[in-house]
Amino acid sequence: MNYKNELEIDLLDLLKRLLKKWYVLGACAVVLALAAAAFSYVRSGKTQPAPSATAVTSQINTLKSALSEDDALITEAAAEIYKTEMAYYHDLLNDAKTSALMKLNPASAYKESAVFSVTDASKDSSSDPSESIASPVGVLIDSELRANAEEIAKKAGTLTSDDILKILIVKTDSSNTVTVSFYSNDKDEASAVINAAVAIADKAASKAKETFGYDVKLAGTYSTFGFDKAVSDLQYAYTSNLSTVLATAKSVSSTLTKEQTDYFNYLIAHTDGSPDDVIVETNTDPTPVKRSVSKKYILLGFLGGGFLAVMYYSLRYIFSSRLRTSDDVNTLFGLSVIGTVNKANIEKGIEMLAAELALDINKKNAKSVSIIGSSTTDASDSFKAKLGSLIKEKCSGTDIKVIKNVLGLESDMKLLSDSEYAVLVEQTDVSKYEDVASELELCKKYEVNTLGSIVIK
Repeated sequence: MNYKNELEIDLLDLLKRLLKKWYVLGACAVVLALAAAAFSYVRSGKTQPAPSATAVTSQINTLKSALSEDDALITEAAAEIYKTEMAYYHDLLNDAKTSALMKLNPASAYKESAVFSVTDASKDSSSDPSESIASPVGVLIDSELRANAEEIAKKAGTLTSDDILKILIVKTDSSNTVTVSFYSNDKDEASAVINAAVAIADKAASKAKETFGYDVKLAGTYSTFGFDKAVSDLQYAYTSNLSTVLATAKSVSSTLTKEQTDYFNYLIAHTDGSPDDVIVETNTDPTPVKRSVSKKYILLGFLGGGFLAVMYYSLRYIFSSRLRTSDDVNTLFGLSVIGTVNKANIEKGIEMLAAELALDINKKNAKSVSIIGSSTTDASDSFKAKLGSLIKEKCSGTDIKVIKNVLGLESDMKLLSDSEYAVLVEQTDVSKYEDVASELELCKKYEVNTLGSIVIK
């Protein structure tokens, strides 16, 4: 017999069960929402063919025809300037990533310096001390060092000639001295550069003698370590130049009209700045456009995930062959329900149930009572044992037997057959309708009266 078909669906009980599974319903909704978001993201990726030279030229001519000849020339000149400035900007930007100057730490850089004294060989010591003769010599030394930057870089090791040009500094002062300095994060590297610079400056000394009649001699070298404002000034000047170049490029189109700006934007995107220098991508594969996530798909996925989870638990509830509620025992089998207990706290209320059963047993003057049940879970077994113990205390003249599995063991059936009364302990979602019916059939077969049932929820 299909007992579940004999029962009406308890919607309130179903709703309570679904609410207890809120975290599962929520998780299903979120998972399906994420899947829907991923699907919409992939689906949104449409493709478009790469532009051809003919298509680009046609679009350029269309935009150009909307302008006067002078406006078109102004726009084309602006596009060429923009392209040139941006190319220079990107060159500077790439150079900054590898430049020794930008890698310097102003707080812990090594500074190596060589000081050269300059005297006028043609004058006596009574010459005017306020007259500086070091400036032309400084210019001469600086020129020679720059001309031989590549040679200095080779002797320094990992540096480039561009690094030498940026970091090697030549200064003159009123005391008729010329100071050549170089900064590095590595002391040996800085020393190597200065040693190479001194060798070249010595060659420049002979030129200074021939050209100006000045004697140039190395007065000495020295090194310092720690913060040096000169390093931060050099780096600031470099980044300022970057900003200036970028600002110049962006300002080129600031005064153009709407039509000129449209023409300008197309020129810088598809040409080298001139309408005659059309650039077409060589890759003929379709180019994907920007993808996006649809909020509609996310909402539908969220609702769909929750709905599927609700449907699963509802169908599982409807087609379950196990005890759904405590009322099912009375509805299907006409068995009175003595009481219900919660699986999470079976101790609560057990004293009251034991007392109620003891009164009934004493009233009927029962000699033997069996506590049976088709549920064999830990909660059910523990409850039956505790209940049996309490009833024994209250019914000293009655043989109370706790039977674990009356449907599976012959010895348990024998214990039931020797009993006068039986109490059924069943558990929702565990005890099957067919098993409860079988227990009642056994009781009827062995002429064992039932006192009622207790349902563990």
